Amino acid sequence: MEDDRSRASSGDRCTRPLGVDTVLPGSKQQIETLAQCWHDARLTGSPLSVLHLHLGRMQEIGQVFGDEIAHELLRLAVVRVGANLRPDSVLARFSDDTLSLILRRSGVDDAAAYAEALCHLMDRPFAAAGMAFCIQVSVGLAGDSDDVVSPAALCRRANAALAQTRPGGRRVAVYANAQQRMQASRLALMGDLFGAVERDELRLYCQPKIDLRTGQFAGAETLVRWAHPRLGLIPAAEFIALAEQSGMIGRVTNWVLNATLGFLRGWQAYPDVQTLAVNLSAHDIRHPAMAQRVQNQLDAWGVRPELLQFELTESALIEDPAAALATLTRLKDSGVEIMIDDYGTGYASLSYLRQFPLDGIKIDQSFITPMLGDAEAAAIVRSTIALGHALGRKVVAEGVECEHVSNSLAEQGCDLAQDYLYSMPMPIEDLPAWQAVRKAGSAV
Repeated sequence: MEDDRSRASSGDRCTRPLGVDTVLPGSKQQIETLAQCWHDARLTGSPLSVLHLHLGRMQEIGQVFGDEIAHELLRLAVVRVGANLRPDSVLARFSDDTLSLILRRSGVDDAAAYAEALCHLMDRPFAAAGMAFCIQVSVGLAGDSDDVVSPAALCRRANAALAQTRPGGRRVAVYANAQQRMQASRLALMGDLFGAVERDELRLYCQPKIDLRTGQFAGAETLVRWAHPRLGLIPAAEFIALAEQSGMIGRVTNWVLNATLGFLRGWQAYPDVQTLAVNLSAHDIRHPAMAQRVQNQLDAWGVRPELLQFELTESALIEDPAAALATLTRLKDSGVEIMIDDYGTGYASLSYLRQFPLDGIKIDQSFITPMLGDAEAAAIVRSTIALGHALGRKVVAEGVECEHVSNSLAEQGCDLAQDYLYSMPMPIEDLPAWQAVRKAGSAV
């Protein structure tokens, strides 16, 4: 994307782009400007779209690093979006962490393509106070249509579309007349989830990790899938948020843990057995009985604790550091391994890497995938590997999709790697056969 501001007409108050070095107009002014643009569009019959761009993690950043840095990141985000404004567009601040863009002469399809481009643009880390920050961006958009009765209604539709996005999943959502039906479908899916465990609809999948030094299999991350009787196989990214919102996440985690230990009980008899990692949510970490539950299940299944690993995100650590430290200390005392997942996307301070009993860190794919063509991402990867090793931690790279990235990581001393270059996710029962084929191929 490029700076289009010079092509905007200076005589049209709707199309005059906002100078990003000025204070953004607030929601009241945005509604007034939208009203003028809306009436103009109705008179000329031209399309009009509204985008609400949410800047994720701003509250988290403010809590950890202070409001000054959060405000600076907001300013940098405005500068980046402002430098890529289209002609006939207006940028305003809709709320504390949401920007609003009015796109004149842009239909829904065109606006959606622009929204996707904005999301990719905002994926690049922001530098503030000597640190790199990633802001998770999501966009809700709505296009004007005959059933939109007012500019405010168009704004509400963009906000309703924004509510359909989710971290780590769908980043751009478009409001349609079927929006209410979509919301009803989502509520129905949440209702179906309540009985999924009892109906034996969950399936355990996994994705292998590779030792970059030897090229050999070195463990796997377990993944859960929901075999919905009507919708087919649903990946975790599409229902874990529902599980968290409905209070079901603890039951889902317990099912995954039991299924993983059930597999390990038989697999641990083989000489080439490796660790399996289970993901823990912030809810799991906060639960005071979590560590004891894990110990009870290890005892019940007769699995050696060193074969079990837990992965948790940075945000799960900082939501309640005291509770997290207590749970992780007890888990570590039981003999399991603990990894921090998606490292670099959250905002746990470096002191947390020393404070918490962590065995390793997994670098998020948003840095790994573009590292060969993005100097900032490459610098973050290089420094993270060095930091992890300096602290005696194992370093795993997630998002390795080509040999060039894999080779570069190996040269930098990264320990393990995971993603589609090595294997797609597979049913857990297929893992031993995949391991045997991998081992035979490496021996040739």
